[in-house]
Amino acid sequence: MIQYAGKEIAAKEILERAKIAFADANPGVKIETIVLYVKPEEDVAYYVVNGIGNDDFKIEL
Repeated sequence: MIQYAGKEIAAKEILERAKIAFADANPGVKIETIVLYVKPEEDVAYYVVNGIGNDDFKIEL
């Protein structure tokens, strides 16, 4: 669990949401690796898939 600013979210939930967001934006691309960067101060989590990431690869927490 990640707790911040009176919120609580499971790390596993963030990972699943990142996988879904990536798959929706990149149909047909297989996820080999995924790394999450949780930034509570921005209320987002960034993700890097298969070694590739950019500012658009993020989900709201």
